[in-house]
Formats: sequence, C-alpha cells, structure tokens
Amino acid sequence: MSHFLVIGLNTMGRTLARELVRRGAEVTAVDKDRDKTRRIMQDVDHVLAFDTTDRRALGSLPIHDFEQIVVCLGHAFEAAERTTLALEDFGAQSIINMATTGQRRDILLAIGADRVLTPGLLQARNLAVELTESLIDAFWFVNREQGLAELTLRTAVELRRDEVDRFFGDKVRFVGVRPPMEPDDDPRKGGPLFSMPSDLVLDAGQRLLLFGQPDDIARVARKRLGR
Repeated sequence: MSHFLVIGLNTMGRTLARELVRRGAEVTAVDKDRDKTRRIMQDVDHVLAFDTTDRRALGSLPIHDFEQIVVCLGHAFEAAERTTLALEDFGAQSIINMATTGQRRDILLAIGADRVLTPGLLQARNLAVELTESLIDAFWFVNREQGLAELTLRTAVELRRDEVDRFFGDKVRFVGVRPPMEPDDDPRKGGPLFSMPSDLVLDAGQRLLLFGQPDDIARVARKRLGR
C-alpha cells in the first residue's frame, strides 16, 4: 500500500487526504492547528499536530519512507518554503507543492519541489487519482465521477475504426492521441491532439487520451494496453 504525507489541512489538504484514503492509500496528515487535525482524525490513518517549520519535529517522521509528500500550506508561503527546504534535506522521495503565482512556483521548484500545482478542490481530486493509479499519467475530472486520462503506451496497438469502441469497452471512450513525450515534457501541459484516422495505429511511447471513471480506465489499461 502506498503511504503519503499530506502537510496542511486547509480545504484542499483535507480533500486530498480523504480522497487518497478513499482510493486505498495510507495517509499521514499533519497540521499545527489542533482543530483541523481533530476534524480529520476519523478519516485518515495517522494525524499529527505540529508546526512543520520546526525541523526537529518534522525530522522525527520517516520522511524517506513516504512515496509522495504533498505540501498544502495555502497562502503561508514562508512556511511552505521552510517546510520544502527541510523535506529536501531529510531526503524526501518526491515533494508536491502548491503556489498561487508563477514567481512562487519558480521559487519552490528551485528549492526542492518536484512539482508545483495551483491549489483547488478539483485539483485535489485530480491529484489523488494520479498518485494512486500508477497507470494514469495525468487526470482531469470534468464531472463528479468521470474525467479525461492520459496514459503512455508501452506497446504498439493497431485497430480498425470499427474495432475501437469494442476494444475499450462500454465504460471508457477513446478521445485521441498525442505524440511521444520529450524528456523534459510535463504530461499535464497537454500538446497537440491528433485526429482519429480511419485505422488506428499507435506506437509505443504515444500518449493515449481516454474518457471515463478512473477505475474503469485503469482496468482497460491493465487488460488491453499491456500496462
């Protein structure tokens, strides 16, 4: 089971922590506000109340053991900076942070964040899918249950146009493909979308776009796409 650390239990942090647990992950949640930790105590595996800018307190956690650490400190940018620097020093595997401006995003990336997102409730739900479904590179909810997923093909697929719907099943819809990623590409930034040809020939490395519920898309990926 994947184990995630969520730092900061504002609305986004609480939503992310609960979504991760709902999707089968183990979650440790931290906030210095005891009212916030009490509010989520019944919903996650472990809850701790301390200030993560306190390096000694933060260092008491097994930082390297967490698969991902997500820092959701909202507008407390100085606290986010200090926490990110400490996590980097303690050997965090991967740090995801939040920023409301491009300048803050650049600073967090420079000091150790691996990825910086714009905070929001929908972003929390998207991120929970991406962190718990290893077959999905990026996900965007478009309604309460369904969204658009991007996957990178590991093996080639060749289909006639009349085979496409049957291949992906009743619950998942094929949308299109993008070209293979370059080494520095971020799949969440998109790129050109190719139109559907009469026959579908997909090479390994191309990025496939599918629409549906994340669990259904992951099942199709395991069963049909050799992932």
